[in-house]
Amino acid sequence: MPNFGSDAIYVWSITLLGIVTPLLLGSYALIRANSAKKRLERLEKDDA
Repeated sequence: MPNFGSDAIYVWSITLLGIVTPLLLGSYALIRANSAKKRLERLEKDDA
């Protein structure tokens, strides 16, 4: 592992945020997409 000296906590926390944030946003998008699909199917079924 690289030695960042006294700035290590900032570097690693930013790295962690850079990895976790897209994963959380992707998960949120998938959950919303599934919810929208289910709602659309329910509306189409009610419409028929």
